[in-house]
Amino acid sequence: MSDVQTLMDMGFPRERVEYALQVTSNKGVEPAMEWLLAHGDEEIPSNTNSAESTASEPNRPASGEDSAAATAAAPSSSAGEAADGSPVAKSLKCDDCGKVLKDQTEVEYHAAKTGHSNFSESTEEKKALTEDEKKAQLALIEEKLKQKRIEREEREKVDALEREKNRIRSGKDMAEAKRRMEELEMKKIVEQRKREKDEEKAARDRVKAQIEADKAARKARCEFNRELTI
Repeated sequence: MSDVQTLMDMGFPRERVEYALQVTSNKGVEPAMEWLLAHGDEEIPSNTNSAESTASEPNRPASGEDSAAATAAAPSSSAGEAADGSPVAKSLKCDDCGKVLKDQTEVEYHAAKTGHSNFSESTEEKKALTEDEKKAQLALIEEKLKQKRIEREEREKVDALEREKNRIRSGKDMAEAKRRMEELEMKKIVEQRKREKDEEKAARDRVKAQIEADKAARKARCEFNRELTI
């Protein structure tokens, strides 16, 4: 998971997360998180073409028309009211849960995270976090980071254990295959020796039978010769 996604999962808007990572030189989640908590009330600069054009002409004096336009554009009523006296929207509100959101980015994040889809403008201004609230949120985020780290370590332990089991299982399979091959080889040797013994016995029996036959033939000739001499 990227640092941006990690911080967004903690409830920070994407624009502020990206800016915090930028100003902390992309040193990781914790420096960016500390910056976000310390500068939660500050507006982040927007990279617009108007800002670039203004920077490219820093010494151009304002003309009378520009001054008049600026004066006309400036709010002429008290804070929180439009020129016609109607209330000015200072935030956006989730109609499903009542949470006050600062801008469209927070709305998009809240909708993606909760599945809520009903939002409206609100005159209620999102209050800045107090020091105690900042500390509480920091403690909560640190606890989440700790929990995520524990979960990651547990997953790594489970993965390592599974790899070890696979290694042992593979070793056992190899040992079993080796044992079977040795048994087959031994069986072949035993069968070969048995065939050799059977062939040797058959050869001895043939020799013995031949000897007996020769004896019988000699005995028969001797008796025949003895009868002829009588």
